[in-house]
Amino acid sequence: MPAAAPPRHLALAAVAVVQLWLALHQLLAGATGHGGSGHLFNEGAAWNLAWGIGLLVAAVHAHRAAGLLPTLGGFVAALVTFSVNDLLDGTATTARVASHVPLVAGLLLLHLVARAHRNQPTPGAPARHDHDHGRRDDLDVAPRAGGRRRRPRHLRPTAHHRRAA
Repeated sequence: MPAAAPPRHLALAAVAVVQLWLALHQLLAGATGHGGSGHLFNEGAAWNLAWGIGLLVAAVHAHRAAGLLPTLGGFVAALVTFSVNDLLDGTATTARVASHVPLVAGLLLLHLVARAHRNQPTPGAPARHDHDHGRRDDLDVAPRAGGRRRRPRHLRPTAHHRRAA
């Protein structure tokens, strides 16, 4: 992160740390026999750990935030749906469902970070300059009189080959 990171980046990093703490707590509680056990429990801990890492990466490298949005959005939508159902059925406690709040907050902050950086250049992409704004590419052709579009110009070779004698 830059020296003066925007508050949304700091908040996203804080949510990531909370998510990582929840995952580690879940793993340690399972290892000592005080939590759940089995494959499903391990899957849940792995997801929590992965989301914590992903949110932390997005907080540090904001250009990656938009890539996480569809997956985390789908995950949170499914998680909220199942959590509401589990609360209504009595198969989950309010405290257990409340442990998902950091993911919901992470999704909102991820959206804010991605939105703030959507007009920033992508690392590794060619830079665009202010004077490029009015320039037309060869394929961006204007219609001729009468409304017909003219064919794009063909590119000329940039190197000449010698012919064998």
